[in-house]
Amino acid sequence: MEVIIGTCLSALSTGFGALIILFMSNAFLIATMTGAIEIVMGLLGFYLTSFVYFLVPYGLAFAAGAMLFIIY
Repeated sequence: MEVIIGTCLSALSTGFGALIILFMSNAFLIATMTGAIEIVMGLLGFYLTSFVYFLVPYGLAFAAGAMLFIIY
């Protein structure tokens, strides 16, 4: 649950930054929807990991390896 709250707070800060710059335009609606889909997909991911909990360590290891590959 803490991860979801952190993702929501991250999406809110991104959305408020876009709000200041893009208010009163079409881009404001697009920025709002990209922040909203982040929250929905975070909740969906949290729900789906309850079914495939045994694959989570492999997914995290793959993600860590991809990040290290990009950095080095």
